[in-house]
Amino acid sequence: MKVQDVFDKAIRLMDEQNESTGVTVTADTKEYLVRTPDILDSILARVSLSVGSPYVRVAAATDEIQLDDAVTSGVLPYYLASALIAIEAQDSVLAAYFSKAGDAALAVIGARLSKAEPEPVEDVYGGLEYGEFARW
Repeated sequence: MKVQDVFDKAIRLMDEQNESTGVTVTADTKEYLVRTPDILDSILARVSLSVGSPYVRVAAATDEIQLDDAVTSGVLPYYLASALIAIEAQDSVLAAYFSKAGDAALAVIGARLSKAEPEPVEDVYGGLEYGEFARW
């Protein structure tokens, strides 16, 4: 998923898209798009650590985000919407709502992505394999 895709989702969450066409880059949202790569880059540093993925920088709307699609689609748009609203609209209540929604999604998705891997169990008894017992 690209930075532009996360931007599109965030704009739709904020209900800032063009009402008749659904286009996300309009005269009103163009400034949001300019700020998005830098804001998203700072968000990625934190989120990638939370899900155990390496942090890969983004610098443009066309850059690919190197995270699981569940994170890029289900977490990043909420955090981006929160940051954009806090900066532009200065609506702290709505910004907090999107931030909390991002936190909740990250907790669920992060837990599922970081499931424990099975490890072999050491046989500490020895000699009792396959029902072979000594008779008296």
